[in-house]
Amino acid sequence: MGPLRLKQTPVEAPDWTDLKRDALAQALRAHLQGEVRFDPASRALYSTDASIYQIEPIGVVIPKTREDVVAAVSIAMEQRVPLVPRGGGTSLSGQTIGHGLVIDFSKYLNRVLDIDPTERTARVEPGVVLGHLNRALDPHGFMFGPDVATIDRANLGGMIGNNSAGARSVRFGKTIDHVLELDAVLTDGKVARFGAVDEVEIEKLKHRDGRLGQVYRATTWVLSRHEQEIRDIFPKVLRRVSGYSLDALLPPAPLNLAKLLVGSEGTLATLVEARLGIVEKPKHRGIAALHFAKLEDALESTPTILETQPSAIELIDKMIIDLAKKSLEYAKHVDFVDGDPEALLLVEFMDDDPRRIDKGFDELRTRLADHPVGTILASRDVEFANHVWSVRRTGMPLLYSIPGLRKPVTFVEDTAVDPARLASFVTEFKAILARYRTTGSFYGHASVGCLHIRPLLDLHSVEGRRDMAAIADEVVDLVIKYGGSLSGEHGDGLCRSYYNRKLFGDSLYEAFRRIKRGFDPDDLMNPGKIVEAPLPTEHLRTETATTTAPPTLYHFGEATSIADVASRCNGNALCRRQGIGTMCPSFAATHDEQHSPRGRANLLRAAMEGRLGPKSGSTWSSPLLEEALDFCLACKACKTECPTSVDVAKMKSEYLHQSHARKMPPLLARMMAAYPRLSSLGSRFSPFSNWVARSLPTRLFMEWFVGIDRRRKLPRFHRRTLYDWFLRHRSVGRELRGKVVLLADCFINHHEPSVGQAAVELLERAGYQVSLAKVCCGRTMISKGFLNDAKQLARQGIDRLLPSAESGLPILGLEPSCLLTLEDEWRDLVPGDEATLVASRISLVETWLAEQARRGDSSLPTPATESTERLLVHGHCHQKAAGEFDASVRALELLGNAKPTVLNTGCCGMAGAFGYEKRHYDVSHAVAEDRLLPALRAEPEATIVAPGFSCRTQMRDLAGRDSLHPVSYLHRRLLGPE
Repeated sequence: MGPLRLKQTPVEAPDWTDLKRDALAQALRAHLQGEVRFDPASRALYSTDASIYQIEPIGVVIPKTREDVVAAVSIAMEQRVPLVPRGGGTSLSGQTIGHGLVIDFSKYLNRVLDIDPTERTARVEPGVVLGHLNRALDPHGFMFGPDVATIDRANLGGMIGNNSAGARSVRFGKTIDHVLELDAVLTDGKVARFGAVDEVEIEKLKHRDGRLGQVYRATTWVLSRHEQEIRDIFPKVLRRVSGYSLDALLPPAPLNLAKLLVGSEGTLATLVEARLGIVEKPKHRGIAALHFAKLEDALESTPTILETQPSAIELIDKMIIDLAKKSLEYAKHVDFVDGDPEALLLVEFMDDDPRRIDKGFDELRTRLADHPVGTILASRDVEFANHVWSVRRTGMPLLYSIPGLRKPVTFVEDTAVDPARLASFVTEFKAILARYRTTGSFYGHASVGCLHIRPLLDLHSVEGRRDMAAIADEVVDLVIKYGGSLSGEHGDGLCRSYYNRKLFGDSLYEAFRRIKRGFDPDDLMNPGKIVEAPLPTEHLRTETATTTAPPTLYHFGEATSIADVASRCNGNALCRRQGIGTMCPSFAATHDEQHSPRGRANLLRAAMEGRLGPKSGSTWSSPLLEEALDFCLACKACKTECPTSVDVAKMKSEYLHQSHARKMPPLLARMMAAYPRLSSLGSRFSPFSNWVARSLPTRLFMEWFVGIDRRRKLPRFHRRTLYDWFLRHRSVGRELRGKVVLLADCFINHHEPSVGQAAVELLERAGYQVSLAKVCCGRTMISKGFLNDAKQLARQGIDRLLPSAESGLPILGLEPSCLLTLEDEWRDLVPGDEATLVASRISLVETWLAEQARRGDSSLPTPATESTERLLVHGHCHQKAAGEFDASVRALELLGNAKPTVLNTGCCGMAGAFGYEKRHYDVSHAVAEDRLLPALRAEPEATIVAPGFSCRTQMRDLAGRDSLHPVSYLHRRLLGPE
């Protein structure tokens, strides 16, 4: 009998990365009040920013308090985990990504702590958005000097980390010029306050124990050994943010290590509070748009223009102008451009005395008399100035709308040289691009010689990445030749840190390393930035992407696939902006990255790349992605307000459609999709159906069994629908000017037939014969992902409306969401000439009537007197997305002889069925509370006009305020009460 042999069971070795991640997460959760996110979706969300790079972090912390930050830093240092601080993620150089623990300050640590107008200071937390700070300062007559293009989404912490500047740096300087004190957590877990100190205090600090003493010893040693080199070698240009700001520490200025932390990109310490200097806000400003036939002419004129002491000189080149003209959102903003110039210079003057601004305009014309400048448009009109600046501020995102694989690449886009040498610098820069068979856009801050030049390259290809490296090498040499800086405001990050040794020389580079070791001896603070950096061609998101695009029912227009649509998101974070526009209501309510269009696009892309973990299964079975998409209100603002038109609403519908193929859709989704049929039954059995639907027992049952929040009351059904009324209606028209088709959507037909009646009577009194079209757009089906049913309805609708469209008849509607469906979704559900023709004939009733009146093709009466009531207009998201909101407002002015005030209210938060659902009610309310409800409370006596049925319902539910459809208001003004 041989020896006993035991059966060997193979034992898998533990995944030490996962074990380390789990230990870190466990420790963080035990000591933090904030959020600790280590799931695959969160790691995917924070693996990119607005740069060309992608690195998955170990995990994410979203601290709620300063103590949370201290705990996170301490735990990470103890476990030797790198730290990556992050705000809005608008970094163009890759500063806010890395394989470490990301700390996101933007969600909770975003308060303005104090404003002292007497001392001209403000204290802020790092997550404060610049626009928020400026709104808080505005009542006091102050502002923060540096005003970056990303003002509505850039966090102050990121601006400090980058040493940001903005368009008016020729007047207000950079962030470093306005930072007085900083509170920061050092790597030993202690909070230090850095501010100006005298010689006596320096000696005390040098002898302190712990990291703080080490910091002061290292810094003073570097300054004493390298003072002359710093004076000799640092570029003599205003816009230099490359390397560490050692030049700001030199005598005669007092030593202030807060200045060293500015521009350090989180590599030295973790910021928790800042005390900033603020400046008086000039009372008036004016802007002149100078047209040039040649780019070089514009640049050569810049030194002369500087003699007039403007507050800004901004360059916009032909590429951006042409892209703006093609953009749904920005085409209207370039109507000031005269002809086809190769370049524009926007010259701004700011002053408390408007006469000095006019004098600046006069001096500008006089000094440029001998320069080859074309049209000069100058104005102190605020609306004109905002109009012009909007194009400049969206220059970078607009560039990413260029179709094809060759995109403007952000890697040498931040060079800065003396403005007097800018023209020749650009000439040589162009020659470098030509050698690599490419070109780029030239725009930016001409006043300080800092242009944002992005070569067009295909980084998906080996050749494109090779060209990127070669162009970068040549541009570095060119910058050195002209005594400039490789980075003028966007920072070093993963893009440019590699070149700091070449830019500053071995000796100063070693000084940078000495500073880094003094603060961070273990290289755990945002490693790979400023010193010890990888090659700029490493970690490119295009190089690692292996996207598998699944087949879709939707046709995504010019995009080759849904993967292409998701990948169009370049991370510029326009969708995170606050206080203006419509995009993005769910982010405005939650301040959560996963509920921004950028977050959703990134998650969808991650799913298609298989980065959401093995448990997620296929692209269409990821619960992590489903959670992110669930809070999308399908407002469609991302389609138009995002310069690259990343249509998240359409991707959400496709995702839901694919999900329904795998599992039974929930009852609530099926009911909402079937709402057109259910509303017909509701009207048939009204008023009994109203009593049943609105009773408390029914609402409790619907909440428990279906998911409709009991705090909502379903809209009332009318037994006599618009269809019923129209069958018995006799025309009130007096002459026949033509025929029109009116779409009676299910909301107007069953819930507000009086609006449809008003439309019919207005059209008839205008001299038109009306026919009512029984066509359902399928919006409720699309929003819930029932795309097969929606496609069938779209096909039927096109067949019914096509004869009218072919006859040239206008097809008019009342509900913006229905019209957008016909104009947009139908063309992607049933692509072809027929859908396009039908879409081309679509208009809102009030805007079409206003156009006929303008042309003299209307018999409508004109009100004898101007309306004296306070009239507020809230726009529907889909109306804005279709580009028809401004026309609707003008219709009230032209037809109603009224002076409407457009509310800056964004989305109302109802979004069809979204606001009725229990799981969405709180978000729906928060969206309304963001801007709409405060605006209504401020105007308790005003008349409110709102084109959207959902908007009117939301205002009635949450504010107790009735509102009118524009057609109802016009009917009341022109024909009397309905």
